[in-house]
Amino acid sequence: MAMDDMKKGTVVKSSDVEILIKNQDQYFRQKKTTTLDISVDTETEEKNFIADLSPSTFSKFTKFSLSNDLFAIKGEPDFEFFFNLYISLPKGTPAPLDILVVYKAFGSKSEGYKAWHFPEAQLVFTDYNAVDSVLNYDFNFGQGEVGTCNMSTGQAQFKKEV
Repeated sequence: MAMDDMKKGTVVKSSDVEILIKNQDQYFRQKKTTTLDISVDTETEEKNFIADLSPSTFSKFTKFSLSNDLFAIKGEPDFEFFFNLYISLPKGTPAPLDILVVYKAFGSKSEGYKAWHFPEAQLVFTDYNAVDSVLNYDFNFGQGEVGTCNMSTGQAQFKKEV
């Protein structure tokens, strides 16, 4: 197995996490956003077992989401893609998106990077701030897969862990 491309002791930055969105048959990188906060919301349940002195808490499920503030630059592929979905909202809600979250600090170019695949992420537009030139939206990821993303061919290819 190849070593990680990133040396130990190196700070993992936002540029080491890539959000890739599938458009037709290829993924493109979301580049012109200034936030990268992946929210983790775990729903829990408490059980009062007769043998325990206090209640036990169990995780029922975990939801992931990502809020975006995409800077509006005409001609940038990420803005053009999302603006076209935004401008079409009066015709109906956009179809789910196929999204990869790639952690490039963990893995290597030759072996692939640790990644999540969300084949049916929901896109929710929150607002278009024309004064600040920002299109705001959220990804609600839903059910996902864990695996690796190989990008050595120039195109992202996800391989699910078994």
